[in-house]
Amino acid sequence: MTIKLFKRYTKLTYFFLFVSFAINFLRFMSIPFLTVYLTSKLSVSLASIGFIIGVPALVQLIIGLFAARIVDKISFKWGTVFSLILPLAGLLGYIFFTNYSLLILSSIISGIGWSIYNPLILTALSNTTAESEVDSIMNLNYWIINLGGAAGPIIGVLIGGGKSAFPFLLFGLILFILSLLAIWIVPDKIHSTQSQATTKTNLLHDFMTLLKDRNALLLFASFFCIFFIEVQYETSFSIYLNQTFGNSGLSIVATMLTIITITIIVAQPLSMFFTTKKSSLFLAFVSFFFYTLAIILFFSTKSIWLILGAAIFFALGEIFIAPKLQGITAKIAPPHLKTTYFSFTTLGGNLAYFIGPTVGNFLLAKSSTLLFIALIAISMLALLANLALPKTK
Repeated sequence: MTIKLFKRYTKLTYFFLFVSFAINFLRFMSIPFLTVYLTSKLSVSLASIGFIIGVPALVQLIIGLFAARIVDKISFKWGTVFSLILPLAGLLGYIFFTNYSLLILSSIISGIGWSIYNPLILTALSNTTAESEVDSIMNLNYWIINLGGAAGPIIGVLIGGGKSAFPFLLFGLILFILSLLAIWIVPDKIHSTQSQATTKTNLLHDFMTLLKDRNALLLFASFFCIFFIEVQYETSFSIYLNQTFGNSGLSIVATMLTIITITIIVAQPLSMFFTTKKSSLFLAFVSFFFYTLAIILFFSTKSIWLILGAAIFFALGEIFIAPKLQGITAKIAPPHLKTTYFSFTTLGGNLAYFIGPTVGNFLLAKSSTLLFIALIAISMLALLANLALPKTK
């Protein structure tokens, strides 16, 4: 039985699954402690350090589409290597530089690397998997990402996260090892899809292809809505709970985030048997139901237990739709633009993480009712966008 399960995917697929777990585990082991680490070695304001931390996300938002197009045009092997080496260079900058401008440069380099890595890993998984298994592999990768997110901070604390450079050095060392393995394991072309990268198109042509593709725009909107809700967990929800429960509010936030992660880790393997057999239309309604129930429960009760129950429903809403959207992206993308499509659709998430905290906090400052209405509307918009997507299984 174990051998049969192992043979379900190719060895290359398992390599990229391992890379996906390792990167997310190491990110959560080190990056959450980067603010503390930089504070101990720099004499600048917290806002300035916050800018260093936020630059990679901004870079991904600005150049993500351009970086992905380059990957679609060059050797997949070297695209993988650069996606690992550039964040390594950024990490070394965090460790060895004390000049603020050089630290910003390090963040920019990291952002370029992650701009390549994020869509590339999804393309690699979809290209090395049979079409009938795309939804399954996206579900499995989604679970692996959250498993790394749950285990990483715990290990980070144990090895002195924020107090020394060791977590960042360890992250860099493993990135270097993975890049060497990629040179050895990853071929220049994955199946026949990358061979079409020589199609004579230019950036403007590819961009217009995306803008004319109704499904790509709908996926962009769907990712934006999902991550707009998700980013509120650590921003406007934190403020709301602090206002409602006083000093214990932050503890409730931490517990809520832990419950969300645990729910995903426990429920995701079970949901895979269900979600891979159901249409995207059905899953969109299930996701909308859980998101709406979570939002209503969160804002309508002063019971801590019910708020923590809402956290479970938030997690279930995400479980039933996020991996499915990645599977749909893999199926609708032209073979020679698959990485570009993954980058474009997930840019919706980057945009949400960029403007979501500001918009959510602004609405909450006006009224918690206004934030409640906005999140219900966002959830409804996600449903409408999903209803218009191809009805896939």
